[in-house]
Amino acid sequence: MPASLEAVVESVRRIEHREAWDLSAALPADVQRTREVRYLRARLALLVDRPADAIPLTEGLAELLPALRVEVLRLRAQALARSGRHAEARM
Repeated sequence: MPASLEAVVESVRRIEHREAWDLSAALPADVQRTREVRYLRARLALLVDRPADAIPLTEGLAELLPALRVEVLRLRAQALARSGRHAEARM
């Protein structure tokens, strides 16, 4: 049985980032593709030291979440830098 978004959120609330990351990876594909879950997974990826996983999650996300545009761009830059893609992170 796939994980539930509620279980992921509860893990985040308990500051169990690794558990939340693992649970989020088990969410149904259509849920994982939502902009909100992509944002959450990108943040979790950085928290569990998986910056390369955050990069594709943030692709085009700033346009999908205009209220969080600055935060998404910062998140993407951090993921790029921590993945060794420093030149791209400065763009």
